[in-house]
Amino acid sequence: MSMDFFDKEASNIICTKVEKADKLLSRMEKIESSQQGGIPGSYKLINKIKSEKKFLEKLQDDPTMIKQSNLSSSNLSSLTAILDCLDAISSSNVVGLVQRFTDDKTQSICVDIVACKGHVWVKVIAKRPKALFASCKGQGQFGERTLMDIANDYIAMAKQHPVNYQIPQIVFHFANGVPGQLVVELNKLGILVDGCVDGSFQDSDDSSNDESFCNVQPNIIDISIFINDFTHLSIDKATMSSCVEIGEKKLRVIKKVNLDVTTLLSLVSNLCNGHCQYFYGVPVLDEQAEQERKEPVLPKLKEFLKDKEMLVCETALHSFEEIISTIGGVREKERGKQLLEKVKVVPDNPSQRTLNLSSSAKLNTRAKVIFGTGDQEEAITVTANTGFVRAATQHGVSYSVYQHEARALTEAKESDARVAN
Repeated sequence: MSMDFFDKEASNIICTKVEKADKLLSRMEKIESSQQGGIPGSYKLINKIKSEKKFLEKLQDDPTMIKQSNLSSSNLSSLTAILDCLDAISSSNVVGLVQRFTDDKTQSICVDIVACKGHVWVKVIAKRPKALFASCKGQGQFGERTLMDIANDYIAMAKQHPVNYQIPQIVFHFANGVPGQLVVELNKLGILVDGCVDGSFQDSDDSSNDESFCNVQPNIIDISIFINDFTHLSIDKATMSSCVEIGEKKLRVIKKVNLDVTTLLSLVSNLCNGHCQYFYGVPVLDEQAEQERKEPVLPKLKEFLKDKEMLVCETALHSFEEIISTIGGVREKERGKQLLEKVKVVPDNPSQRTLNLSSSAKLNTRAKVIFGTGDQEEAITVTANTGFVRAATQHGVSYSVYQHEARALTEAKESDARVAN
């Protein structure tokens, strides 16, 4: 083959890949427009596609830079596989794309798709079955980690990031097929597998493995059906039972909530109880009042708290009582009294993983006690303290939380405020 012929053929292949990148970007735009507010992390996926396209365009401009490896492989294959899987799952069930999780030892993994409110982690694999089989037999490239190594990393990380005190279900989606023996090994670890089984790969050097493989059949799921069942069954049965069974997985329904100080204040604030029509002349209060007029906090908050046991730890109780006695108005104090009659006060008892967090401006002692006690009680902490939640997550600790907008006590400010038109 002449060099000129190679250059022409290579240029055509690169041109096709650029067109493919453009199509992927168009698909992402449609996905983004179909979801109000978009999908968290989608910009990372878009940037990955743009970066790949930029690299390919450089090769287009200078064909002499093209190598054989650029033609035979491309990140576009894995990016396409992620989008195909996203379509199968339905983007409405997705809460994160290419989301990074960190443990308390600063190790991290990147989960391609996080679905079902965080209960399901999906790893998308675009490798061919032959390469997967060779890698798992130690025949991959030097220093290459096997899929079983990656599977164990996922399992270890998932244990550190429970959702409502349950370890996320891991699903490996194989876009181009998977050796049956590998499916069996992943199933043994509790990982669900989606993809077509390729039965042409078998370890002929180990008869014992062959025998055990013949006795255990690969368990394959259809990821679209699994996600759909997971989503709808958990919603339909959540109010009927403390445990929802979805296939072989049992999903706990948490009926206990731990109220943060920010939530206690929001529940009794005049601002949330029909008095948001004021301009206070204080920027933070005026901003909250405007938000409240557009989107009231209480309806959603009360709906979430409905039929749940409300816990308040001693630290949260004392902080709330101190704040409301100092700046609370008459009606706010009365609401506070009525609210505390409905809650169960529990001793401060923060979880060990919370005590292990280093204190900082965001991770202050009071918040650590409140969130840590909720964690120890296996309750969902209801809060407007997004700073603590974000900082804790960055340090490898993910709490089960329900977050809402903050609202301050405002009754005492109303006498000096003016009514909005």
